[in-house]
Amino acid sequence: ASGVDKQKKYATLKDIKLASIPITKDSISNVKMVDTITLDKRGNLLLQRAHKNLLRFIRKEPLGTEAIAYYDLGMNMIVRNVGQMFCVDSQNITTPHIIMHNHPSGYMLTDTDIISFLKDTNGFVLSAVGNDGSIYVLEKTASLDLTGFVNSIAKVRSNNPQYMSAPEFYIEYMNEILKGAGSYGFNYIESRVKGT
Repeated sequence: ASGVDKQKKYATLKDIKLASIPITKDSISNVKMVDTITLDKRGNLLLQRAHKNLLRFIRKEPLGTEAIAYYDLGMNMIVRNVGQMFCVDSQNITTPHIIMHNHPSGYMLTDTDIISFLKDTNGFVLSAVGNDGSIYVLEKTASLDLTGFVNSIAKVRSNNPQYMSAPEFYIEYMNEILKGAGSYGFNYIESRVKGT
């Protein structure tokens, strides 16, 4: 496997020791509606509801557990599972879809999330809902430059060799990647809960 594939397989927020936070009733009520381009207003309201439902679904599991759900673009659930990100082979989902998962730490999308999303030709929206209710969304637009974005991620990685050595370095690294996403035909949205 290439270095990128190994990284995709093993790099998670757990690797940099970000603590998991419990899901509370406040966490669920903190989930805001985000304005995606892919969905209309009704769809975005259903996306908000789906984010809340994912937190409710995973709430009774041990602290730190992740869940993933796939929805079609009409916000009908295709599949939902407890387990690691992308535990479902998204390549088998042939309809256009939205992928959502929770991040126990409350922090943003990871490079692992993004690289898996780029390989998912039918995935249009990727979202992470933090256990605190924060929302992070990356969506593909009509003007995609996948190769450019992959090269950009590689460049940011090479310019930040210490990115896995501490949480603050990883967060800085991811912020740099996500800040540049718009140049490659991606729309990035975040709705952080205060204090995160």
